[in-house]
Amino acid sequence: MFYEQIKTQIVSYDLSKSRHDLSFNQLVCASAGAGALASWLTSPLDLAKFRLQIQRAGVYGDANQPIFYSGMIDCLKKAYLADGLRGLFRGSVARVIHFVPSITITMTCYEKLCPIFANNFKALR
Repeated sequence: MFYEQIKTQIVSYDLSKSRHDLSFNQLVCASAGAGALASWLTSPLDLAKFRLQIQRAGVYGDANQPIFYSGMIDCLKKAYLADGLRGLFRGSVARVIHFVPSITITMTCYEKLCPIFANNFKALR
């Protein structure tokens, strides 16, 4: 969703292009921006998933006061109550740095290869 919205915004600034005629640099910027935004916004869910996985392994929390979560919502609630929004987004910068390169490469390759494959399939008909 973010990717398509960013592409639409880029086209609105350059009316001579359509959403399918973006340059390589524009595609890289759109995919990197969308990947960064999506991975940052979903960081709290990833944090909760990670804490639930660690809890399942029995290695999370203080030895004297282990933290137990009854589910995803409970985990998010406890993280927020303990540290506020900062606690929910702990590790989000590292997550963005991890995901942006792969998302950028994937989306840019997809956009550049689609016309090639489309032309080859038309030639086969």
